[in-house]
Amino acid sequence: MKKYLATILLMASPLFMFSYGQYVPYNLEDLVNIRASSGEEALKARGYEFKKLTEGYDRKYSYWWNEKKKECITVVTYDGKYTSITGTTGSDCSSSAIHTSNLSGKLPPDDVADLIDTRASSGQALLEQRGFHLIDLHQGNESTFGYWWSPKKKECICVTTKDGRYASLDFADPVDCNQTNVHSPSPDPAKPDQVKNNNGAAIAIAAVAAAAIGAALLANKSHHHDDKKHYDDPQLEAEFERGYRDGLYNNSYHNYSYNQNEKDAYSKGYNAGVDQRRNDTQYHSGNGGYSNFVNVTDLQGKSAGWAEQQFYNRGFKMVDSYYADGENHSFFYNTNTKQCVEVNLTDNNIYRLVRNGSNRNCHN
Repeated sequence: MKKYLATILLMASPLFMFSYGQYVPYNLEDLVNIRASSGEEALKARGYEFKKLTEGYDRKYSYWWNEKKKECITVVTYDGKYTSITGTTGSDCSSSAIHTSNLSGKLPPDDVADLIDTRASSGQALLEQRGFHLIDLHQGNESTFGYWWSPKKKECICVTTKDGRYASLDFADPVDCNQTNVHSPSPDPAKPDQVKNNNGAAIAIAAVAAAAIGAALLANKSHHHDDKKHYDDPQLEAEFERGYRDGLYNNSYHNYSYNQNEKDAYSKGYNAGVDQRRNDTQYHSGNGGYSNFVNVTDLQGKSAGWAEQQFYNRGFKMVDSYYADGENHSFFYNTNTKQCVEVNLTDNNIYRLVRNGSNRNCHN
């Protein structure tokens, strides 16, 4: 009896939610592991309406909406069975992106469109087989941005990797692939969303912007901009680049332009540079001198259950855990080192680990 009660208490605790990392909507638990054909009928009978489907490398992701409950769910189908059913945000059930998981919202280049949702390890080999070479790689807050160049096609693409898979593949300016003298093929007029950057113009703007601050090439990339595009005005691009480099190399904020648009460009560039510096130095604890510190960066990407035990082994304890915006947030605190670590889960794995987390329960 005591063992039974202990099991119930464990399942009700935040620790249990962290270990499993899944939010299964009420009354759908029985549909996990059943055949997909039977599951579809069961979902319809329970008031869910099919909205869209995305196909991954070895599984499918379908999105279903329950109007009465105002609830959106994601159903993962593998080998003909429902392997997981999780709650997600309502926007995932919108009809604007049916049959594509491309996070950019744009159509990807035809020659790589089939790689969306492919595992990154497989995608890299496939891109190389198709004549692309990795030119540059940037770590973002939750995603990684890789710039690939095809010498034969004179084509630069940006590959966004999230949760270990290719989330989007988009055309990018040749300058993002460090090309300074390229005339790309003309864009297909039948596909306005697939405009290739036929830009002697873009290259010229980048050259002028870089020269304005005494550089040979731009350090910032398309993804550093809010709209994922470089400025059309070389002076604005130059100010963004100056701000980006100041933020990246930890120089003082020096926004001296009298033009408001230029001031805004510098400010945005500086913020982007600071973010990139922070992402590039995730290995650093943020502490100085001889202060105590426990490294946990090796737990990123690991399974929740194993990582949880590792936190305890390293002197941490869980102080908070909650579910929001389609993912689990858990906080671990080490009283000896005063470290507060935030952990975000998806598919029962750690996809994001914030070493300098902030939570009201992170204190002695």
